[in-house]
Amino acid sequence: MNAEAVVNSSLYAREDKCCPMYLVFGVVVTLRDGSRWLIHDPLLVDGKCHVIAVNASCMSSVWYFIKDKTVTRSVFGDFVQTGNSIPIDSNGNDCENNSDKMMTLS
Repeated sequence: MNAEAVVNSSLYAREDKCCPMYLVFGVVVTLRDGSRWLIHDPLLVDGKCHVIAVNASCMSSVWYFIKDKTVTRSVFGDFVQTGNSIPIDSNGNDCENNSDKMMTLS
């Protein structure tokens, strides 16, 4: 699946279950075959960025849409690799910017 072509990416957010004042962001990628996958870091507590991809059908109504973008060159694996490549900042924020970085892929 890592080489599957992505045709669209959409940024979503939800409140963190533990800390409602914080948002958890995720990117939903739509593959050429029409399947949709949510890529995000579900743990947010381990000091490392470990994004996972799950079928987007598991998303509940607590996730809300922010923006989307047409993708012409990137493949599924590019999104996972980019999401895992964001360093932890000096404040110890875990993957704070990984979704923004994934949304820059074209």
